[in-house]
Amino acid sequence: MSDARLSNSPDAGVIPVRAGDIITFGTYPYRGEKDRTPIEWLVLDVTEDFFGERRVPAALLISRYGLIARTYHTCGFNEATIWEYSHLRKWLNSAFIRKAFTGRERQLILPTLLKNEGNPEPEPWIQDGLPPERDTWDRVFCLSLAEAERYFATDSQRVCRPTPYAVGHGYGAFTDYAGNCFWWLRNPGDLPWFAACVQTNGSLYLLGYRLWLEDATVRPAMRTMLTPESGYCQWQDSSPPQTPGKRAWSRRSARFRRGRRFF
Repeated sequence: MSDARLSNSPDAGVIPVRAGDIITFGTYPYRGEKDRTPIEWLVLDVTEDFFGERRVPAALLISRYGLIARTYHTCGFNEATIWEYSHLRKWLNSAFIRKAFTGRERQLILPTLLKNEGNPEPEPWIQDGLPPERDTWDRVFCLSLAEAERYFATDSQRVCRPTPYAVGHGYGAFTDYAGNCFWWLRNPGDLPWFAACVQTNGSLYLLGYRLWLEDATVRPAMRTMLTPESGYCQWQDSSPPQTPGKRAWSRRSARFRRGRRFF
């Protein structure tokens, strides 16, 4: 994969970007609060969308690493919520997007209509504690169970490593013996006070993680324009971040079988 910067010339061609490529866009702490390292993104899909009056390529991206460890929702014991009302959604579309991207970069992040669905295998009484799911518009979001199944063919492709900053921030990311981490999905878990996630081995975890736990990481996803003005850079493949490892806790492993606007 070439390491080339897109030209700012209006007549410049766009570097071909395909699903599976790694590109950089925006910056975020990698080792410590004060550093600003280019964020590496995995391209999940490339489609076309409008940028002004032009049709240009638009890429669905997800961060290559878990960028930070934080709660899905800060709440009391056994309190319930869904993606629409979660603190994680609010943080991604406010504090994170302002910290990671310049004003010009934020203009290239497309509002995306998200299809939000419940857990495919809920406990029979789960709806007693949750409001009905509704579609939302977001610029930055977490993948759903269906999207994590669609865009990653195998568990091994979903395996994620946290950055050193994610491991050291707050409580810190929970990692297994290989240094892999959990990462949040936006579906509820099979209990109202859980949210679905991906386990350290890459499997989809329908039971999920308690909303208020701080040791699952966030892999932001978004759709962005691929234009000559964007300043994207294709990235040479690099080694994953070196993070301390420990044995992962696992209660149950399962494979997936079957708003408000922030702009």
